[in-house]
Amino acid sequence: MPAFKHAGLEWDVASPSFWRLAQRYTDRDTIDISYLGTPGNWTLFHAHENGEVSHRIFETRDAAIDIVAQAFKNVGLL
Repeated sequence: MPAFKHAGLEWDVASPSFWRLAQRYTDRDTIDISYLGTPGNWTLFHAHENGEVSHRIFETRDAAIDIVAQAFKNVGLL
């Protein structure tokens, strides 16, 4: 997947509708942002290394990316 830097983080972009946070940021977790086909339905998925998956819906891709970047800023990693 081509890498793309946005909001200070590197993302692996498989398509305009599927972005994955570069693995170097997340250790064994996975953070994906996907467009699910409904206007304003961008979903942030966080797959934890223990198999638990959490998600949250956003109006835009950038809003989802911004919340991930803010989380990294809050803990001093960005």
